[in-house]
Amino acid sequence: ALRRYEIEEGTLPHTVIVDADGIVWYAGNRNARIGRLNPATGEIRTYPTGVARDPHTMVFDGRGNIWFTSQNANQIGRLNMATGEVRLVEAAPEPSNPYGIVLDGNGVPHVALLRTNAIVRVNPETMELTRFQQGDAAARSRRLAVTDDGMIWYGDEARGMLGRIDPRTGQTKEWQAPGGPESRPYAVTRDGQGRIWFSQAGEDKKLVGFDPRSEEFFAIHDVSGTIRHMMFDARSGAMWFGTDANNIGRLIID
Repeated sequence: ALRRYEIEEGTLPHTVIVDADGIVWYAGNRNARIGRLNPATGEIRTYPTGVARDPHTMVFDGRGNIWFTSQNANQIGRLNMATGEVRLVEAAPEPSNPYGIVLDGNGVPHVALLRTNAIVRVNPETMELTRFQQGDAAARSRRLAVTDDGMIWYGDEARGMLGRIDPRTGQTKEWQAPGGPESRPYAVTRDGQGRIWFSQAGEDKKLVGFDPRSEEFFAIHDVSGTIRHMMFDARSGAMWFGTDANNIGRLIID
């Protein structure tokens, strides 16, 4: 069954997330706001994001906030879900296209700066940034994952690499993706066993699994279209994703 909800014209929602109460939050990628939809009543509230004119990717911090990126505005933001207050920080001195965002085990945000070879960590109290360099000056990453040991994982779209940053030391380690330099890793996430999954968006489109313990790729699945974002649902043990070939996909994780 499908129910359609009309929102403000020109919103162009990019990311949708659902909180513990079943409230739907969406990023207004073209009208500088984050929307709140109650699916039971259809009520919509919107919260302006100011100079962060294109909210992109969002994540809950479990403390009553939504952290988000604003790609072309070069901003990282935090929305207080109760008050609507928005705090912003410039992602980098140069245009950096902040893209994917994840939280570590302490609720600290990490953001991929697509237009650079860097990932930044945001101090939730001060909004100060700590910058980590990837393995090569040519590296470019869209999305991230964090494992229980605090390691930050990224897919290097420009070089076809899967990479890992130790935020305690800044040390980086990389592995060539199965599809080689032209594989263009895009979406990245982790499953309930701490394994990394990423999509290859090059000509040879695949969904690839990697085990950090053995440092080996253990699963390669053909997919139709590019997977740009995906999430693991721990309750069902399933990975959900959409593709630009007009498909929604599900992978059951053993």
